[in-house]
Amino acid sequence: MELLDQFNSVSIDALNQKNLLSNRQDRKFVISSEALSEILNACLAEYDVLEIAGIRNFKYTTNYFDTLGLHMYHEHQRGKQNRCKIRTRFYVDSQIGFVEVKVKNNKDRTIKHRVKGMELAGGKSVIESNTRYSIDELEQVFELQYKRITLLHKNKLEKVTLDTELTYAKGSHRFDIEQLIFAEVKTNDAHDITFCQIMKSMGIRNGSLSKYCLGVISFYPNIKQNSFKLSLKKIFKIHADATNEHTGI
Repeated sequence: MELLDQFNSVSIDALNQKNLLSNRQDRKFVISSEALSEILNACLAEYDVLEIAGIRNFKYTTNYFDTLGLHMYHEHQRGKQNRCKIRTRFYVDSQIGFVEVKVKNNKDRTIKHRVKGMELAGGKSVIESNTRYSIDELEQVFELQYKRITLLHKNKLEKVTLDTELTYAKGSHRFDIEQLIFAEVKTNDAHDITFCQIMKSMGIRNGSLSKYCLGVISFYPNIKQNSFKLSLKKIFKIHADATNEHTGI
């Protein structure tokens, strides 16, 4: 992607020094892939791009876990505070994996815990000490592969991730989502967020539908999804009209 090459680069060490991983506020956006070039152009002056070993668009594989009754999904669908996600994430390019727990608390902050490794049993302590779930009640819901661009603001504590080329898989079932960008801005302070200003200028509103919830709805179409209906309606519009510039949630 030639446009991505125009960004100044930032190292993983510099990114980690910003400490935007473990305790932050998040804002999510689902956008038509047609808008990617415009988004990158709008970010060029304000952000640097993460580069590792010459790579700027990284491959990820994530396995999501939930209970048999999809209790974590239902808590998100109800908008419950103090909810969580449990997953393993594999960084394909660097061949490193983690067991991760994301907790959304009642102060609208996301607190992330992780331990190196890809076996859920290896994350037993971090899971059971930060959630009310036992690893014995968890099962894999699906696998998700995608590519991620990570941008870091030059002056603010603000990180943006742009996830594209999503492929969901559950057993023999598989589907690709190429028309969507899942964007997320992560910051210590929810005020004066540059990326949110860029989205507003493009007529794109933030939403709450995560990659996980979209996958659950896709594999379990009869599951309760009332709170996501507006987001899903707009996503289906993007699928129906992939050339619709500036379509977003």
